[in-house]
This record gives sequence, structure tokens and C-alpha cells, in this order.
Amino acid sequence: MKVRTVLYVIILSVLLILWGCGSGTFRMYSGPRLPKNQVTFLQWDSVINVILVDGKLIPRCSRMELFPGDHNVQVGYSSSEFRSRRDRLIHFTAEAGHKYRITHTIDSSSELVHWNAWIVDITYKED
Repeated sequence: MKVRTVLYVIILSVLLILWGCGSGTFRMYSGPRLPKNQVTFLQWDSVINVILVDGKLIPRCSRMELFPGDHNVQVGYSSSEFRSRRDRLIHFTAEAGHKYRITHTIDSSSELVHWNAWIVDITYKED
């Protein structure tokens, strides 16, 4: 009986995580979707792993919707050639109605591979 309950909890947890990003955009707030001019959007490439935002675990997505204000984003990097051993913590201040992108660089000019990530405002670059 306990095994069945644990299995149901695991299945439900997976479904909730997938549902949270089912549209491709994870919302960091509950309730109805807010107008675009009241929220901020953060997006990233598939090689970037957003792990935590403001201490909250993030499901595997490529875009998120959150409230304006100060945020801390913990990210890692993973591609077929390289996987980061250390995460990066990025602090940024988001403005309402703006779009942001996590950008990264990889330097493999030496035996060690170095990577870095930061957030840029792309509001007026992609419209």
C-alpha cells in the first residue's frame, strides 16, 4: 500500500512540474496570467540550466514570467562538450514589461574550460 502511495506522489510531482512549464513559460506567481506590461520575461538557450530563482527550484524550461524587481538567478551550463562544475549566481533588477535573456560565453583556449553568464535586457532588440 505504501509503495503505491509513493508511486502516485512521484507521478503527481512530475506532472505538476511538466504542467508548470507546459506552455514553455514558467510563471513565478500563482493566479491568472497578468498583462505583459505588469510582468517581466526571462529566457535562455537550452545549454543554460536555470536551477533557482530567488531560492525557488525551477522546472526545465526556456522562458519564465516573473514580477518586476530584484532577483537572484542560479544557473549552470550543460552541452554535449562541456558541463559546468560550478553554478553562477546572477543578480539583476527587472523592469515591468521588459524582456531579458541569460547570455553566456565559453573559453576553451586552455586545458581548462571557463564559462560565464549574465543577463541582458533585450526588450527593444527582438520586437
